[in-house]
Amino acid sequence: MPEEPMHLATVEPVDPDSSALLDAESAVLGSLINDEKSWDRIGNLTVADFSQFEHRMIFEALEALERQGKPIDLVTLSYELRKHEEYQNHPHILSHTHHIANENYASDRIEHYVSIVLDYSVQRRLRRACRSIESLIGDPEGRDAQAILNEAERLVLEISDTDQHNRSDFVRIQEAARESVGQIEDRHEWVRNNPHKTMVLGTPTGFSEFDSRTSGLQRGELVILAGSPGMGKTSLAMNIAYNVAMGGIPGHEQDVVAIFSMEMSARQLADRLLALVSRVNQKKLHTGQLEDADWRKIETAVDELKRPNLYVHDLSSAPPSFIRRMARRLRAAHRNRLDLIVIDYLQLMPSDGTRHENRNAELASITRELKAIANELQTPVLCLSQLNREGSKRDAGDAPKLQELRDSGAIEQDADIVMFLYEAQEGNEPPREDTSVAELKVAKNRNGPCFAMKLVFTKPITRFLPHSPDDYQGETPSFEGQEP
Repeated sequence: MPEEPMHLATVEPVDPDSSALLDAESAVLGSLINDEKSWDRIGNLTVADFSQFEHRMIFEALEALERQGKPIDLVTLSYELRKHEEYQNHPHILSHTHHIANENYASDRIEHYVSIVLDYSVQRRLRRACRSIESLIGDPEGRDAQAILNEAERLVLEISDTDQHNRSDFVRIQEAARESVGQIEDRHEWVRNNPHKTMVLGTPTGFSEFDSRTSGLQRGELVILAGSPGMGKTSLAMNIAYNVAMGGIPGHEQDVVAIFSMEMSARQLADRLLALVSRVNQKKLHTGQLEDADWRKIETAVDELKRPNLYVHDLSSAPPSFIRRMARRLRAAHRNRLDLIVIDYLQLMPSDGTRHENRNAELASITRELKAIANELQTPVLCLSQLNREGSKRDAGDAPKLQELRDSGAIEQDADIVMFLYEAQEGNEPPREDTSVAELKVAKNRNGPCFAMKLVFTKPITRFLPHSPDDYQGETPSFEGQEP
């Protein structure tokens, strides 16, 4: 009979109820020793998920045998452990291994044992993160409060990402296809019953041609709206945000929109919205030269702006971690609903403190984070972007090209949709002072066709309208078991 195992050192302190954890770790290892098929059922469990150093040694030895294609039993495992660089410092490792193997754990329950080990692993990582955060607060090394907050969030999000990765598993394509067919049947039935309407599966922008071609802004998409200064990027984004938040589209009565503005204050954006909704010239709002009729329009607009779930944050420097944190908070306040995030604009965003060799690399990191935010929150992110100086070489009316995105090719790579706003060429018609015809070109569409459409921009009231107005017939149906 092997001797009882001696007290085994842990890598770090564990919970007072550590016996459950140690039992679970032993059960995982015992199952792997006695049943080689168990190895295929531990998912992404890693050596770092074990709390006890000796258990880590055993798991590393088992991994080595499995990787080399060698049989796993007490003989081969003992031989592998003797080769471990820490073997001499843990003389009782072999007796402990025999003890685990002789417990005869039920290998058919290994998934349950692994789940317990992973739960405790998350708790340990959280404790480490808390200690690191406390240490940062005590000795910030020149960091300000915002930098500490960003680092704290990074530490916690890293744990969340690792945990999701560890628990992920394959999905049989047949199951995914069956679920997909069910959704297709629902959509077919809806189209058959609504012959004069266009199904918009994503968040509708309120511009019918765009929504019919893209089915709206989809969950998890990063959408880039780029253009030269003065073309009306912010105005178009505000038009879209207002259309979404107003809930005038069936199936979107409760939509929530977050705007992060690094160029304009909340009051300046409010001025634009007041002009848009009241249709009172911005110049009148700024100079105060208002007539009684204008005041009545403004009062009506103010009442109308009480309705939408439209929120603005005007921090002049908002890194991706801040946007993620504030978006999560707003989403939680609205029962996990957030239908659109607007960011104005990309080139004003700082990174989360990591040093980069140049601005291109920094922007590449930022766009990856924005795409991650869209995926995590399952919310479309509409981010405005400037063009580089190559645009000055284009002829009037020519569409910008993807390579004109300023500072980074990663913008094109990470974005699901890239669209350009530019002035359209209208033949020999003389330009009007108050309106212009703009072209919106979708130059990249990961999940659909590229196309161009014309819009009429009335600059004094910051209003965009379709060039050929029609009755909007888009609708997002709500199918059973699916959120709108």
